[in-house]
Amino acid sequence: MKLVWARYALSDRDGIFTYIRAENPKAAVLIDQQVASAARRLLEFPESGRIGRIEGTRELVVPRTPYILA
Repeated sequence: MKLVWARYALSDRDGIFTYIRAENPKAAVLIDQQVASAARRLLEFPESGRIGRIEGTRELVVPRTPYILA
């Protein structure tokens, strides 16, 4: 499996980090680490994600967040 970050996904990730950092810098770092960890998990264990809504993709909910990696 290949991991590809779409431009909009990277922009969303940066926006989430910036928004959270304004209120709680430590939480922003933690959330960003959780997103990165979930992305690595999906790459290493693709079956851990559910079948994606887009054909040929997988999706994984980032634990303890409202975010889904696809």
